[in-house]
Amino acid sequence: MTDTESLLLSCSQEILHDYYEKNEITLLLAFMARDITWTGGGSDMAASGRDAVTRFFITTRDKMIPTVLSHEQWISHPLSQDFWLYTVTADLETAPQLQLFLKEHMKCDFLYRRNPEAASGNGWELVHLNNSISYNKLKDKETFAVSEGVKDLWLHNHYGTGMIDDRKKEELFLTINDKVFRYLSEATRKTLTVLSLFDRFSVSKALFMCPDADVPAILSSQEKNGLFLYLNRQTRKYFFFPLMKEFLQSEFQIWSEETQRQYLDKAAHWYYSMGSLPEAMRFASLAKNYELSLIILDKGTDSILLAGPRIYPADLLDHIPHDLMKKHMKTVLLMAYDLYFSELHASYRRNMARIQRLELSLSGQTALTFLEGATAFNHLDTMTSLFAKVLEDIRKFHLEDQFIAPRLGFCCPSFLMMYHSTPGKLKEETEQLIEIQEICRRINRMPHNGTWALYFQMEYAFNTGHFSEAEDALSTLETTESYREDLSIQIRCLHYQAMLSYFYGDTASLKESRKKLHELMNTAQPFQALLARMSDKSLEIILPSKEGGDRQNQAINSSMFYFPALTFLHIVEDERLVHPGNGRTLLASARRHEKLARQRRSLIGEIHALLHQAIACDMLHENAQCLEAMEKALRLAEPNHLIIPFLTVKNRLASRWAHLKASPAYSLLKDIMDSRFESAGQILEKEIHLDQLSKKLTAREMGIIRLVMKGRTNKEIAAEMNVAEITIKKALSLIYKKLDIKNRAQLVGMFKEK
Repeated sequence: MTDTESLLLSCSQEILHDYYEKNEITLLLAFMARDITWTGGGSDMAASGRDAVTRFFITTRDKMIPTVLSHEQWISHPLSQDFWLYTVTADLETAPQLQLFLKEHMKCDFLYRRNPEAASGNGWELVHLNNSISYNKLKDKETFAVSEGVKDLWLHNHYGTGMIDDRKKEELFLTINDKVFRYLSEATRKTLTVLSLFDRFSVSKALFMCPDADVPAILSSQEKNGLFLYLNRQTRKYFFFPLMKEFLQSEFQIWSEETQRQYLDKAAHWYYSMGSLPEAMRFASLAKNYELSLIILDKGTDSILLAGPRIYPADLLDHIPHDLMKKHMKTVLLMAYDLYFSELHASYRRNMARIQRLELSLSGQTALTFLEGATAFNHLDTMTSLFAKVLEDIRKFHLEDQFIAPRLGFCCPSFLMMYHSTPGKLKEETEQLIEIQEICRRINRMPHNGTWALYFQMEYAFNTGHFSEAEDALSTLETTESYREDLSIQIRCLHYQAMLSYFYGDTASLKESRKKLHELMNTAQPFQALLARMSDKSLEIILPSKEGGDRQNQAINSSMFYFPALTFLHIVEDERLVHPGNGRTLLASARRHEKLARQRRSLIGEIHALLHQAIACDMLHENAQCLEAMEKALRLAEPNHLIIPFLTVKNRLASRWAHLKASPAYSLLKDIMDSRFESAGQILEKEIHLDQLSKKLTAREMGIIRLVMKGRTNKEIAAEMNVAEITIKKALSLIYKKLDIKNRAQLVGMFKEK
């Protein structure tokens, strides 16, 4: 064997063993020529050039699992003075530590070219690689889908189990059990099965769940084997591969119901002790441990009462026996409160009937009175009187330490959106809300500092168009101690600051308010983060975020919000529908939301729904229906001088106001509609509208529009863009269609101020 033949054979063997046994590619990359080609598999079957081939090997390296080469046969072919070919055939088997037998046959070609300046430094470089795989016919149940290769096992483990059909998965699970699982010790099998309850776990959690086993030794051994689990060495947390987790969970389901409950209950206690109430509730519910569920709920009152994903099953109250109800009456009543405000009214009525048949203690009766007041939603007189009675009973019977009043407002940025229900009574209702909020503060033994009173007065001033008063109230609020301590107030104030910025045409301040909202989302409690998110969703419509990321583009899941906030959410949903071509959809949605707002006694919500109907009818050229909806909205708003719903849509109905009948409502609002907010609001709204339209257009179409705005003819545009004139004509026709316009003049008019 010549020196050259020996050198190239040695390099080829080292490259092969590094790649398959160690998943190491350093030597391979060092030998690759600039014009190398790779014939492998998949979409990179014909990758060409060092960059492309390097990228392939780097991105696939971590998808390899260790294998052992055997039965190697090397053949050398000196093709010419400058080219040398090596061909190898071998068997590949998964490394013994994986305890899962997968086998394939491999053939690989290495084509070397002489190049004195080769990067490898020995005068030769790899100019071509070819790799192919073949398989023997398998015996039944010997293994699963070996024809898909060992790399697929890595994919299944790391990316989930959805890609494996049920039949194949069943075969795999039988193979794992027959070849691996049943040979493990009983302690190891039990430990792995119990720990598969968790997505991730530490050694301390594992010791808590399996105190009778040598947990550290079991985890260390299985992590080295690499079949069932792996260790994140930064967090020191263990993870099961998804496929193996599913296998172990199928084993857990075979255990007796009593044994399953025992470990589910232990898991619930672990999470409860760690303060992770949602996880504790999930396991307590699975274990059907109703008393622990009530204890968890009692500790997690804020999570129960305030907007956020429910952390307990909605039918939990149905499973609680009467003796547990009496023992945990306060928590039971809070759950009933939660059911009511989640619009699960059938369950609420069913359980309230059970509660009212019980003999309640003084504290239980007091809590029931509060619940009756809180669920008299939008009947402010009833709410005020019942809350006052609760405060009286607390003081009379010394129940201060046994009762906490839930906060009002949930995750809706606007209290008046929820509670303003009677035309002409806005001022009176605002005063009642101030009184109710102060009663709740006294029930919770919080000092009276006037913060909420100031907040409600600010909302009243804002909604009636007294912007200077609203600004003064916001400035004063920012100096209060409650503002600094209560994120709920901060978030609501940021919402109104942003809206004021919008009406003044101050884009910079509007962006700043949204930026602060985003910052609060990362630090707030779950219900406060939802409040911030809902506030931001409404602002996203008037100032779309170009750098806000996916968070601002996510759809709102209405199941995460209590119904007092849903009217606000529905307004946001309708605003998102306001663009050309959505007339019928918007009209149907706005009519449905008008009905819901009326059921919830939300007058402001009803006004918004009517105005969205008017916009939809205007899109559909249904003139009479458009004016009728506008007049209905004006009649509802007139007694309280409500202006905000009209300011948010007035430019979208600009041509319609003059055609309204001369009504007291319109006369009253007209001056404000035509005030200084006219130019600022219109400019900002047009700017935003054009930004939204521009998103529908391609970069090429925007380039054509820019040339149109410079006065170029179609022929001149075609010459400048080096295309045929007919191409420009077709492009302009498509642009007109996208923008819902008819001609060049409308296009120029639309973009001339842009």
